Amino acid sequence: METVHIPRVADIIDGYKGYEGENAKYIKRLGAKETIAKVETQETITGALEEIQKLGVKELTPDQQTRMMINIRIREGAYDQAKTLMEKSKMTEVPTLTDTENKVIEIIHKAVNKSTDEIAAISEEIENKPFRRIPEYTLPIKYEYEYNIIPSQTIEQGRHRVTQTFKGFVYNRQKGVEKMPRTDILGIFEEAINEQQWYIKIQPELENLRYLVRSKEYVAKGGQMVANFWKDYMDVVARRGWSAMATSNPLLRAARINMGRSILGYKLTSILMQPFSVFDAIAYANTRFGGTASLQVLKEFSKSWVNPRYARQIIAESPALQMRKAGEVAIEELAPGLVAKPARGIEKRMPGVVRTTLRKFQKEALTLLQDFDIRTAAGTQKAIENILVKNGIPNAKQEAEFFMNITQGSSEVTYRPMILSRGEGSRTLFTFQTFFLNRWGMIAHDLITSGLIKNKRWGKKFAALIGLAIMMAASVAEQEARYAILGLTKKTKRKASMWVSALMAIPENIPIFGNMISSFVTYGTTDFDFPLARVVENAIGGIGVITKKTEEAKIMAGLRAAESFAELLGIAGSAQFFDFLEGIFGGEKEGSKMMPMPTKKGGGRPPLIMPKKLNIMQPQLEDVITNLIKKELA
Repeated sequence: METVHIPRVADIIDGYKGYEGENAKYIKRLGAKETIAKVETQETITGALEEIQKLGVKELTPDQQTRMMINIRIREGAYDQAKTLMEKSKMTEVPTLTDTENKVIEIIHKAVNKSTDEIAAISEEIENKPFRRIPEYTLPIKYEYEYNIIPSQTIEQGRHRVTQTFKGFVYNRQKGVEKMPRTDILGIFEEAINEQQWYIKIQPELENLRYLVRSKEYVAKGGQMVANFWKDYMDVVARRGWSAMATSNPLLRAARINMGRSILGYKLTSILMQPFSVFDAIAYANTRFGGTASLQVLKEFSKSWVNPRYARQIIAESPALQMRKAGEVAIEELAPGLVAKPARGIEKRMPGVVRTTLRKFQKEALTLLQDFDIRTAAGTQKAIENILVKNGIPNAKQEAEFFMNITQGSSEVTYRPMILSRGEGSRTLFTFQTFFLNRWGMIAHDLITSGLIKNKRWGKKFAALIGLAIMMAASVAEQEARYAILGLTKKTKRKASMWVSALMAIPENIPIFGNMISSFVTYGTTDFDFPLARVVENAIGGIGVITKKTEEAKIMAGLRAAESFAELLGIAGSAQFFDFLEGIFGGEKEGSKMMPMPTKKGGGRPPLIMPKKLNIMQPQLEDVITNLIKKELA
């Protein structure tokens, strides 16, 4: 219940009805509402930004934003907040705004208030009391201490479960508040629209669900475990992805996001592995709809890759695909928002051109990965839609979007596994694992339990066995492709045979335990660490470069340390860059075997395989890089 995606938990509660039971229908409805909320948010923010750009405004400077925010708070009656900002900026009177700055405020005011009547209607129906309207309302007040806790309000409401989404738009302006207000106007605007749309689309669904799953009849039928699951789930959805027990850890969050940006950015293995997720869809389609359905998936997948225009057409007709960010929670967090974040720290000291170039480089880091993922997802969704139409299933498009999410992995709050809502520690432990958690759910739930064990029809059991065979074949194909890519970049040789890859196809997908097994088979050690721990270990271990005896060993240790520090700093593409360097300086020679067992008592990480001679294709490049590293080490 913690590690599989929510629709599968609902299907278990329904008694394995292939996502057609009443509990699963509620999850589908919430998932569809989440997509609509995201679409509405994007359209509202994009429309406002386009209006602002037509005024000739390319960027709001920090001074402009401070002056504008002081005026906004004065107009709203938040005098203490305005006074705090004026004291910080050493102003003795309210600053005067230009016509353009006033027009920017008017655009934001109009966008934020366009949904007020809809919000009021929902609130009055739920609360059964008049909606409190602030006479002059432009933006919610947010404070600087909240900036690194995203989203702060979702995990700072005490440690009790809730079923109410955050409603900052109903707060009156308080007197005597001494905290420093934020002034990043566009950032607050983006958050405000997100909060409004989440309330409008999600809150009514939560209310309907709450009355059902908390009823005495439901609890008596479902049992206490099921009742507790729904309480946790509604709490997580209300808080937009966090549970009541989640704790904030800005440092851990920053390190995890930086690591994700540096490892996933421009990473060839991650990019080129995306199309292999089609095997999950093929296995599912074969189990659910038969062999002809799996061929339909393969056909549409091929069309979406051969004809990019065809893929773009599918995406344009599907809100779920338009909102997709590669199906990973990690990627969802890394993807830039619609509004550029204000410069902070080192960025503030950079010249404008350098900062713009750096941001563009970081922004483009995930473009190829997302493109490869969405093409695969588009082909899968179109194939499933065709299958559902052929079988006379109503609402085929919405159902196809749902099945796309459960075969291709989803970062949607309403679908993601509960373990990812438990706090920064859980998310760090499962970094880069969202897709594999989905694959584990498919194997354990859709193929083994639902397809083999619970299904009484022998034809369906056989189809599930074929599905498992497809997953095993996919595992072998992925490993072969991964070895081929690593052979080109890091000059890494095979660590396990194809037979081992096939046998490991199912066990290695078990959360945590599977990673331990895979670590033992590939490296000969049961020492398993999650990604952030490995990066920190390599950074600390690389400091011991001075103890290395040979020049080659020093260079390699230096590279490992430099890579780890670059990853912790969040430099996009640094992992791939150092892969190329390792290939140049430390690529494994022909005949290299599996890494030797660790010699330390009690395990430990396996020692790095070092060739006797550097595998250098260009001696000049070796001299240049070696001298640079020597200089840095000195």
